[in-house]
Amino acid sequence: MEITVENPAPTIIRLFDLVSPEFAQKLMDLVDERGKSSEYNGNPNTKELRLGAYMQTGFMGAGVADPKEMQAVSALQSIVQPLIPIIESSYNNTILERVTGHRGFWIMRYEEGGGFTEHVDWSLDQDDNSTPAVATLCINLNDAYEGGQKYIAGQPIDCPKFGGEVHDGWTYHKVDPITKGARYLVCTHFLGTLKT
Repeated sequence: MEITVENPAPTIIRLFDLVSPEFAQKLMDLVDERGKSSEYNGNPNTKELRLGAYMQTGFMGAGVADPKEMQAVSALQSIVQPLIPIIESSYNNTILERVTGHRGFWIMRYEEGGGFTEHVDWSLDQDDNSTPAVATLCINLNDAYEGGQKYIAGQPIDCPKFGGEVHDGWTYHKVDPITKGARYLVCTHFLGTLKT
């Protein structure tokens, strides 16, 4: 017997002009000044700055005391909040029932050699270090780099500077290593309710 399981083509939401050039520069400066090496083994040569925001409880800025970081959280939250109904309706025909909010923001700087190995953001396996996210938003802050191609379900995905994309959390994705320059982005994960 031969069995082939194929991942169906995922729904990808492309977003344009989410952030201004000035705000993108502020976020890049923040991660340059305050970012720390990534804690994930599959994410080498990457600096990250985690900023808390928990919209499902109405509490913003968990663990954020610095005014610059708080301003960044507030601005990012105002960008993300209107996307929740779009994400809910876009994934309504899959197993997603309802998006409940997001777990915070990661401002990331992929340096030369930096990338992300293939992974999922939502999994039943609690030992695989995945984030329990039904959807992930990535916002591209710059384009002055080479390499760093993102793949979702094995397909290359290109998004414009200052724009981004949303993909479901159960589809495998990865980012090729940067070969020149540095790639900056913001990621946030959405929690949700899955149909059973």
